[in-house]
Amino acid sequence: MKLNVRLLVESLIVAFVLMAIFFIWQIVQGYFLTKKIVHSFDSTMAVDHAFPSNVVITSSNSGLNWSVSVAVFLLMAVVYYGIRYLFIHYKRSK
Repeated sequence: MKLNVRLLVESLIVAFVLMAIFFIWQIVQGYFLTKKIVHSFDSTMAVDHAFPSNVVITSSNSGLNWSVSVAVFLLMAVVYYGIRYLFIHYKRSK
């Protein structure tokens, strides 16, 4: 099996886009989940403490660590490459 560089680059791009969509979706879900939170204030609580302006919240508390993210990225790239390679090979053989 000869390595098709164009197909390899396409596979990496597709895997990157899918991972980006996954992480962006977590951020969007977190935004909508925290939008529904009603804060209760007492007289001693400062507004700056209650509403930090630089917080990015995701919907998943566990999160993916880097090794799992890289493994999923490579798995998606390999699966996409294999499917596209078989599709192209099947199309050429007909």
